Amino acid sequence: YDAIENIKISDIHLDYMFRRWYKRNTDQWNYDPREAVCTWAAENINILINYVPESHPRSFRMEEQNKPAMYGAMVTAVICIILVGAVSISTFFNRKKKVIVYAQPTFLYMLLVGLLFLGIGAILFPANVSQGTCIAKEWFV
Repeated sequence: YDAIENIKISDIHLDYMFRRWYKRNTDQWNYDPREAVCTWAAENINILINYVPESHPRSFRMEEQNKPAMYGAMVTAVICIILVGAVSISTFFNRKKKVIVYAQPTFLYMLLVGLLFLGIGAILFPANVSQGTCIAKEWFV
């Protein structure tokens, strides 16, 4: 919060960026504002360094996890994935029945894929931390 609160760009600097933007006036894809801001940032890097939080760069700490809770979460996620598979198969075999037709099988399949992704993400959350699992957590949950 302090880092965001402390970011204050003066009117003089804003005026400089706007003038550079209007001065270029050549880009039909509207990259002129980006060029103006990046040029200002390159020329005023000493001002921007003041906005870097004191905690930068952050350090990574390994802590012991609660093993029973971790295994319980993984087992629950596996059970959910198995149930999603069973419901998917059941939906496929009953897709011609009136209830499933009215519920729109495509919509049901999309819901089941979302639940499958959540189950996979729930398995990944208690897993050991690595770059791959961190990225996969963001994609699956």
